Amino acid sequence: MRPKPIRGVEIRERRRRGGEVYYVYRVSFQNARGERAQRTFDTPQDALDFRARLRLLKRTGDLAVLEAGNETLGQLVGDFWRLYAETHLERSTRRKYRSLWNAHIERRLGAM
Repeated sequence: MRPKPIRGVEIRERRRRGGEVYYVYRVSFQNARGERAQRTFDTPQDALDFRARLRLLKRTGDLAVLEAGNETLGQLVGDFWRLYAETHLERSTRRKYRSLWNAHIERRLGAM
């Protein structure tokens, strides 16, 4: 039996390999950068809890909290370089950091 509709939550039907039907609950929203995003949940209560959290984060202006931890090391280093290194570090220190980053770190860890 299909679950009752829930305002603001999309109910999607799925099938397991054996043919058993189950449902997932999807919440669509706009993230802090104004891009469309979605999260899928196993239970309707989880979806409703997430919607409530979204409302609170929008109200307080903290939507960026949802994407915390999704930044790559390369992006973080770019921000660090622009906001801190260029203004607080000596030229020789910046040169050494840049050479270490280029030679050893970026290739291996930059996309993580």
